[in-house]
Amino acid sequence: MKRLHVKLIKWVSNKFGYKIAMIKIAGETPGITIEGDIELLRYVDISGYTFKKEPLKRNYPKSVLY
Repeated sequence: MKRLHVKLIKWVSNKFGYKIAMIKIAGETPGITIEGDIELLRYVDISGYTFKKEPLKRNYPKSVLY
């Protein structure tokens, strides 16, 4: 019954076509719980979220079209 809200969020987001990743820090058991779509989880920045770091600056080259 505790995980019902997680399943509801995953179901609703998938029905609307979204992919999600959920991070929970220091819940009932100490540690980090990560859930979501498997193909999206490789792009999740856990350390930046946990330690509240600023996102990395990424310098993209200017496109020839612009």
